[in-house]
Amino acid sequence: MQLRHAVAIFLLGSLLGGQTLPAQDAVGLDLGGALVANGEAERYLRVLQLIGRVPEYPVAIRPWSRLESRRLVPTTAHPWTARFARPDSLARGYRLRVLRPGAALVFNSTLPEGEQAAWFGRGVTGVVTGGARVTARWLSLQLAPVVSWSQNQSFELAPNGQAGDGALRDARFPGNIDAPQRFGTSPFARVNAGASQIAIDTRPLSFGFSTTPLAWGPARDEPLVIGPNAGGFAHVYFASGEPWPVGIGHLHLKLVGGRLEQSDWSPMQTGDRSRFLSAAVATFQPGGVNGLELGVVRVAARIWRPGTATMKNLLRPLSGILSDPANLLNAAEENGYASAFFRWAIRPAGLEVYGEYGREDYAGNFRWLIQKPDDLGNLLLGAQRATQPSAGRLHVYRFELINAELSSNERGQRGLATPHPPYTHGAVIQGLTVNGQILGSATAYGGAGWRMARDAYTAAGRQSVVIERRLLRDWLPVAASADGRAPEVRYSVRFERLRFRDRNRELGGSVSLGYTLNRNTIPGQDALNLQLGVQWRGW
Repeated sequence: MQLRHAVAIFLLGSLLGGQTLPAQDAVGLDLGGALVANGEAERYLRVLQLIGRVPEYPVAIRPWSRLESRRLVPTTAHPWTARFARPDSLARGYRLRVLRPGAALVFNSTLPEGEQAAWFGRGVTGVVTGGARVTARWLSLQLAPVVSWSQNQSFELAPNGQAGDGALRDARFPGNIDAPQRFGTSPFARVNAGASQIAIDTRPLSFGFSTTPLAWGPARDEPLVIGPNAGGFAHVYFASGEPWPVGIGHLHLKLVGGRLEQSDWSPMQTGDRSRFLSAAVATFQPGGVNGLELGVVRVAARIWRPGTATMKNLLRPLSGILSDPANLLNAAEENGYASAFFRWAIRPAGLEVYGEYGREDYAGNFRWLIQKPDDLGNLLLGAQRATQPSAGRLHVYRFELINAELSSNERGQRGLATPHPPYTHGAVIQGLTVNGQILGSATAYGGAGWRMARDAYTAAGRQSVVIERRLLRDWLPVAASADGRAPEVRYSVRFERLRFRDRNRELGGSVSLGYTLNRNTIPGQDALNLQLGVQWRGW
């Protein structure tokens, strides 16, 4: 059965060429509505900024809204000129647009691999997207659900000391995060609202209700705090419609209050299963320094109980960074995370560099903060260089690095001797997750990693080569072998092709080889995973 699946997908991928469909990318190359966070069109527009084809605009609060997308229309010809739909009109009256449907198949030969809103388990996973949008001047309503199904075949789990369904939980911290190794022992299906929202977008203010995945901070692939890795979650939001002029520059901000749900394999099996997340992001563009963007992100999650969703708790990210004096760990039953970042786009040279430093939880007190500012700290660095060798070609070389391995353990002074990676927590035991997947960067949770790639854009589509390394885990609570433990590390190389058949259709595919060293931290126990993917979108 596995061999037939692999051969069928590989042959179809060879005929089509292309990339694996991100599960949340329901809008595609469409500037008519809100762009999808870290989707194909959004990443391409970010590159066009670097070569001066798109006006300068902050990237740290994504997805860009319908109003913002009107400012991001390319001003001159570029390789994908024919691919973008015209922006929705802001004239009176309403307009109905059916979103192009899409479908994807992904096959993993040996191990689960791939972080998106869907669960890409071992075997075949299918994803279907579609929907419609209605706009009326400043108001827009979009329904864009995502349906996924995974064959979810068995594989050897890392021992975590749990029995029964508990053995499916996270390998290192089964009681402190909702990040299952496997989503059950049978085929797994999920239906979520995807990039759905109702929004009012004006230049001063933007607000609404949304389930659209978010991407905050400068990272292209691995946002530290909030990213689209787990898909979206139901939330209300308030934001500046466009960056506000503040004399010495421009300020852009967004405030979110939402509800995080858990998987069926969460460590929280009884009682309060949902969490209230309040989150804020602000980015500042100083006047006189073109392309420079500075900002901060902060989130706070607490158990959802009657009376939790209040204005006071919504504004919690705007409060101080030290622990509650009566509770040195942090405010009771609350999980916090914050980061500071920069991005500098040097136009039209085609270069951008960016970085983000994140810190898990609250500092114990000011003295502890200045003694060990790197406690539970996580670092992200990245760069992109875009060149245009000819009018119809655009090349991008990019690199992104994450290091979330702990360099100090100030928590040992608070009675917690075991260092914890980002996103875990002792009271909010689902951690910073959504339906069993990491809200931020899965690579940061593993410990560290890097990704380098080359993208070639032409009028026919895109072709990419990606090489990456990820530290998945470096220890287990249960001895994996009598010979001791060794870090579990995965190296992979991926080839992607996306091809345009006409204005409304895209066909694509990908081939990825991943080699895992010391599977389940057992020295010398290695594993090879072949991932094949095909996608289609259009009419």
